[in-house]
Amino acid sequence: MHTVLCLEDDRDLLRDLVEELEDAGFRVLAGENGREGLELLAENHVDVIITDVMMPEVDGLEFLQVSRENRTNIPVFVVSAGYSVGPLAGSATASLFRLLEDLGVRAVLQKPVDLQKLAAAAAEAIET
Repeated sequence: MHTVLCLEDDRDLLRDLVEELEDAGFRVLAGENGREGLELLAENHVDVIITDVMMPEVDGLEFLQVSRENRTNIPVFVVSAGYSVGPLAGSATASLFRLLEDLGVRAVLQKPVDLQKLAAAAAEAIET
């Protein structure tokens, strides 16, 4: 069974993410901030990371920067309400997009997220 580390400070969304990922056959480790994520990552094998950006204590960007120092091969998906990142984003987010790309982020998904598509993307990332 493959393991997904899911970080989200919105408890309702985190619950929904965990439920959808478990229904898709994943083992899910869940945390509400990057500090919890770093602890979970240190103690467990993780196949995919799904993280929010704006979280308390340790935000998603800091979490990714620290986690990527030792584990660069884990596929990452970012779920965010505050950022529009990707080919259609404006120049104001271009530097953030480059940073996320450098951190190994496969996609940035705008909230609200299609949970089934996210679970399918996580499964596909493991296969490649």
